[in-house]
Amino acid sequence: YDLSLQERKMIAIASVIAMDPKVMILDEPTTYIDKRFQEQMYQMLADLNQQCAIIMVSHDVAETVHYAKHIACVNETLHYHPTTDIPQDKLEEHFLHI
Repeated sequence: YDLSLQERKMIAIASVIAMDPKVMILDEPTTYIDKRFQEQMYQMLADLNQQCAIIMVSHDVAETVHYAKHIACVNETLHYHPTTDIPQDKLEEHFLHI
């Protein structure tokens, strides 16, 4: 039986959750996951975030910022933001100067 990429991602996340981690690092967790399932996944991660820290790497800042507590922008240097209230000009400054 062949599993979809979405199903594989969910199995991978579930297997990590079963290990009761203190920290989870997720690299582009919503890639290959359809929009209707993304909200469920973010809710699951929010619930899990009560028990462990979650570091999520994403290029989709506009989507991710709605679910994050803190933002760290990395583009040659690290720019840490203790809140998700980041002015648009700051985001552009961090990401458009390559």
